[in-house]
Amino acid sequence: MKRSKLYYLTHPSVTLPALWAKFSDRYAIEQQWKNVMGYPLDLENPKTFNEKLQWLKLYDHNPLYTTLVDKYKIKEWVAQKIGPQYVIPTLGVYKSINEIDLDKLPDRFVLKCNHDSGSVCICKDKRTFDKQSALKKLDSALKKNFFYHSREWAYKNVKPLIIAEPYFEDEISHDLPDFKFFSYNGLVKYMFVACDRNNSETETKFDFYDLDFNHLDVKNIHPNADTHMEKPQCYEEMIRLASILSEGIPHVRVDFYQVNGKVYFGEMTLYHWAGMTKFEPMDFDYLLGRYLVLPPKRRFRIRPLRFRKIKRIIRKLKYGDKTTHLLGLIDEGLKIGHDVHLIEMPNFGSEPYLISIGNNTTISFDVAFVTHDAGAAVIGRMPNEDRQTGIFGPIKIGNNCFVGCRTTILANVHIGDNVIIGAGSVVNRDIPSNSIAAGVPCKVICTIDEYKKKHKDDFIYCNLWPYEKKKAYLRAYFADELNVE
Repeated sequence: MKRSKLYYLTHPSVTLPALWAKFSDRYAIEQQWKNVMGYPLDLENPKTFNEKLQWLKLYDHNPLYTTLVDKYKIKEWVAQKIGPQYVIPTLGVYKSINEIDLDKLPDRFVLKCNHDSGSVCICKDKRTFDKQSALKKLDSALKKNFFYHSREWAYKNVKPLIIAEPYFEDEISHDLPDFKFFSYNGLVKYMFVACDRNNSETETKFDFYDLDFNHLDVKNIHPNADTHMEKPQCYEEMIRLASILSEGIPHVRVDFYQVNGKVYFGEMTLYHWAGMTKFEPMDFDYLLGRYLVLPPKRRFRIRPLRFRKIKRIIRKLKYGDKTTHLLGLIDEGLKIGHDVHLIEMPNFGSEPYLISIGNNTTISFDVAFVTHDAGAAVIGRMPNEDRQTGIFGPIKIGNNCFVGCRTTILANVHIGDNVIIGAGSVVNRDIPSNSIAAGVPCKVICTIDEYKKKHKDDFIYCNLWPYEKKKAYLRAYFADELNVE
């Protein structure tokens, strides 16, 4: 099958990891959605279950979620909520594959990473267990941040580990069906059963049921089983436990196993298959979506580069010979308001803690903040002068401002609210609110009202439209200039 250039640019499994990671979360989700689902994503008015899961990825960043998706840490949380008797024992915890001693594990066990999906390695017999293949799989998984695959936010800050657990199998079915309950803030609405997952001779089966365990004519990813399962012995107990564990969470899928008449907790999944798999019929997607009431947005937004108030983060992404340093400076004292747009990472200089940027402000590319005068160091190195000599000063940018590309802002500058700084400016003095300023040195050109009056006939009201809609509109609007037929 021939793939378009867009596919290779926006699909995480084929895009260079460093390049895919550089995309903003919203852009990555929207492009991946269109590529997988086949139609544009509506984040402004999401209706379906899958659409709302994308919204939750972007705007519901409850710190608890990091614990819920961590397959190691969640065990303690579950034990406190419903009791340790429901938690599968942990046989070992490892930071690397070099720490794993198979001789200390039983003949049948499971190895898996705590921070992802799909890295499970099952040993039913040590004599036939492919150790090298399993360790290679786990080692590869440890090196990946699962968040970047589909931007499932909850996985972003999980510390990768490998855990070992006993292998369970039901004595009657010789399988381990997985009972998965769709839960909404303590209310369980639907569930499905996954079986034949560890059978290499047949495909995994998914069968959906209502709460009375009536089989539903619904398909999602995998086919239905040839025969419908009988209602499990511990069915009501699993519903009760799923209700307890999902309290206070807009939506979470709670998974359980039933082993020889005993219930064990499996995992909690906030984004069912990343919210990017189709339901047949699609009406079921809308049905699940009706129960999902979206909470208020909970995130610290800086687009396309995003920071949260966490410890300093230093990462390096290499593109050929160029290296971009992304510095998490919030904890250093850099003050940034909400809805700040950083087109590229500015140069915040050596004193980022002297910089304050207000709400709803956009900083274009190649912008430099200079909070000191290095010339003072020349004085300090002269005879009989103090080498500690320096000149420093804060920089403050108000609310709803725009700073054009390649602008330099010097120390002791205060830029007011509703200010536009033209590209290439050197700002060495205060700029009053409601002004347009530009130049070297930067000077006030006109007021914001004068700018508005001058350009009132130039305004085109489509700036926040979805990309494809905006593109089509602007191409049509400028058809003559673009020579578009």
